[in-house]
Amino acid sequence: MTFSPAAVGSVTGTLTFTDSAPDSLEVVNLSGTGSAPVTFSTGSLNFGTVKVNTTSSAKTVTVTNRLSVTLSLGSVTASAGFIVSSNTCGTSIPAGGNCRVGVQFAPTVSGAATGTLSFTDSALTSPQTIALTGTGQ
Repeated sequence: MTFSPAAVGSVTGTLTFTDSAPDSLEVVNLSGTGSAPVTFSTGSLNFGTVKVNTTSSAKTVTVTNRLSVTLSLGSVTASAGFIVSSNTCGTSIPAGGNCRVGVQFAPTVSGAATGTLSFTDSALTSPQTIALTGTGQ
């Protein structure tokens, strides 16, 4: 018997056996936890205060494929004001492998900025996002 969860989180169930013996109903309780197929070294990046019309230094996110098969990667994008400055992921991440994505903040106006770094891939949980924040000064 194998456990192949279709979602992240705890799952419970039962396995029931019936045969010709008296009181033949046997029940086995089952449980398991579906884990995230893709994980990140952080859930958010805060760039602090950056002067308007300049670019921050890069912050890096490590992406890990927790699947037992290769993960196909469609796109890695950042919201306006944030830049994907490096990406070692390519078009796929091997089973158990990881890669790194660099992000920078380039404010064009003063004030708080929020956005996301988005990963579109072949995992059931796609797209995955990381929160991005910074303040233009």
